Amino acid sequence: MVVSNGKSLSLRVPPQAVEAERAVLGCILIDPNAISSVVQILNTDSFYDSVNKIIFENMLFMFDQSKEIDNISLIEQLKKTKKIDVVGGAFFVTGLSNDAPTASNVEYYAKIVKDKAILRTIINSSITMSELAYESSLSSIEILDKTEQELFSLSQDAKKGSFISIEPLLHEVLDNWSTRKKGGVLGIPSGFIYLDELLSGFQKSDLIICAGRPSMGKTAFALNLARNIGVDYGYKVGVFSLEMANKQLTERFITSEAMIDSHLVRTGN
Repeated sequence: MVVSNGKSLSLRVPPQAVEAERAVLGCILIDPNAISSVVQILNTDSFYDSVNKIIFENMLFMFDQSKEIDNISLIEQLKKTKKIDVVGGAFFVTGLSNDAPTASNVEYYAKIVKDKAILRTIINSSITMSELAYESSLSSIEILDKTEQELFSLSQDAKKGSFISIEPLLHEVLDNWSTRKKGGVLGIPSGFIYLDELLSGFQKSDLIICAGRPSMGKTAFALNLARNIGVDYGYKVGVFSLEMANKQLTERFITSEAMIDSHLVRTGN
């Protein structure tokens, strides 16, 4: 049994916010359009309370079927799925609207629910990793890889965004335009003048693909970019290669910087 601060973890109540869950459901009943924002943040597993989860599942079904969501239609849907008594009857459903002061706060309530769900997932993942470590059925490297994968997946889910209003984006873009100088490089310079004229430097979130036949100089070009950005412009650069070892990459950096024929270095001449 895992014990922390003298208390058994099995006796602790997992992180949850049942009131916020009901507020989310109430907001949807007040304003059916609110579910469009909620589905960007929550799924059925985000709900801790089983009753709230059942109600949200039925709301999602109605949303997918393009059905109007209100007290009457939701009660009828729960009757069809024979869940109306499980959730506490029609009286409980109609009372959900009272748990939401205003539908305009639905995203705030949804983020509270999401945060508690992430904390529960962290706890469950840590327990799973502990069991794997105690069982020793996998190597330490395999357990670390599995842990990294789960944490990365959890991190991506936590960072998942919702719809963003275009108004603040318009102000940001216009402000950026006002600070631009004619002929200037807006992003990170590559060190290749013509390329910088075409791209105006490397921009945030850009994916740049350099394609070509084998032995056409793709790796050399990429290393030159890394060298220029890191040495000439002072940015930190990470290089990942699936075909060359770190020592080979370092050797190519040195020979390129020193303007030495790399073939002569490899052959000892």
